[in-house]
Amino acid sequence: FFFHAQDGIRHQPRSRGLGDVYKRQQLFIAAMANVTQIERKEMGMIRKSFGDACVTGAYMINRDQLADAMTAANIMPQDVEILERMFTMFDKMGAAAIDYREFLAGLAPLVRGDVKARVLFGCEMFDVNDAGTIKKHELALIVNAMNNVASWFGDPAVTPEEVDALCENVFLESKDGVVVNYGEVVHQIVEDPAFRTFLAGQGSVHYG
Repeated sequence: FFFHAQDGIRHQPRSRGLGDVYKRQQLFIAAMANVTQIERKEMGMIRKSFGDACVTGAYMINRDQLADAMTAANIMPQDVEILERMFTMFDKMGAAAIDYREFLAGLAPLVRGDVKARVLFGCEMFDVNDAGTIKKHELALIVNAMNNVASWFGDPAVTPEEVDALCENVFLESKDGVVVNYGEVVHQIVEDPAFRTFLAGQGSVHYG
């Protein structure tokens, strides 16, 4: 899975070529994480462009708004192709519009960092109001976005039921059962059995 792309090499100069992908990686998305030039700064700029393009409380963006955001963030041509492909895949209903929070959460693991750091970054990208908290259904959207992106690149995915079970487990320790501080529960997310299956590329389904 693409989280593995930096785990074994994060203290070395970052690989940018498919031929230099860390040898223990077996999954297609791991290779993508090594060739993309997208990092936290660019992701933040894209999120800001999306937010500026939407009215308060609205999260749907179209392909033109994606193009504008990529131009503003100076996204490299090879990464433009990846993001355009991802837009198409997130547009499941063919409405020519997608929820940009899910889009960014799904792409967040392509940046530098260990597993926890990238899961946390995915939550931060989804949390466009910077509240520091998420609801159970929002956590499901985040994990499903990451799960789906991996699968679209040809890797095994976990089932929606497994994602739901993960969310239930994480929220067991929630004080009110409604929201959690994602910075405090990220370790629970990555250590959950469903997420471990997800990381190991041992899921049972493909969505691509």
